[in-house]
Amino acid sequence: MQQLLDTALEQASPSVRERFAALMSDSSDDERARSDGERDEAVTEAEQRLSSDQNIVAALDWLDRQSGWQPGTARRKTAARLVGQNAHSLQDRGKRRGRVNQRDIARALSEYYGDRTRSYGLYGATCGRDGGITSSVLTCPEWLDLDASLVAANDRLTVTRAAMDSSRSLDAEAAEHAVERLTETLTLGPRLVDMPLYPLLGTDISKGLISGSVGIAHFVEYALTADLLEGELVDALASGNATHSGSLPLRDRYLPDLASVLDLPGRLCAG
Repeated sequence: MQQLLDTALEQASPSVRERFAALMSDSSDDERARSDGERDEAVTEAEQRLSSDQNIVAALDWLDRQSGWQPGTARRKTAARLVGQNAHSLQDRGKRRGRVNQRDIARALSEYYGDRTRSYGLYGATCGRDGGITSSVLTCPEWLDLDASLVAANDRLTVTRAAMDSSRSLDAEAAEHAVERLTETLTLGPRLVDMPLYPLLGTDISKGLISGSVGIAHFVEYALTADLLEGELVDALASGNATHSGSLPLRDRYLPDLASVLDLPGRLCAG
């Protein structure tokens, strides 16, 4: 049947072929208009969904401020991305992440930060005949073998009551990663709650005693910045991509070297 129609069109007069082309063009335009209209409606509904959750509103407002965007920009960006998000692809990524083991993470971090300064290194332990394991926890000799039980008498951390005011702005790439995190959270279902965090600001560790100070920060800042670094590293390992310095944009931005890792007041040390 299609072949007969094609033959009839080929044998038609030029005016008939022009009319047919115009009709087809009008039909395509109508379909595109309907598709665009349906998408616009879906985005509007998504924006309303975002505006109904005060925790998400807090995250969007923070993102607008730190990115230098006009109010509402983060909401519109997140809503537009939410409409086109594929939950199955996020679930598949989660399975790929699950195949990356702790040994791979520790090795990648060791290679990323290179030579140690002073006497810092990754915490390790020996496990019987099976040899040793290395964690991704940074430590130094002064922090080991403290004989300090984690009880109230030995916990001398004090809270600085003034809320931390992060003035660090987000560049375009960091802001897009933050939008993606919000989209993933809304797609997969875990609830984002903007509760206070207590980031470590300083330490004073000695035998039998753990002292130091913590500040007060907002969870949304952590969720949209520092919390993204682990996922970035694990995704690179899962896909076989490079993990050296210069290949991980978020880590290069937030914790580019060992000095920045140890600069507790200068970063959001929480988790």
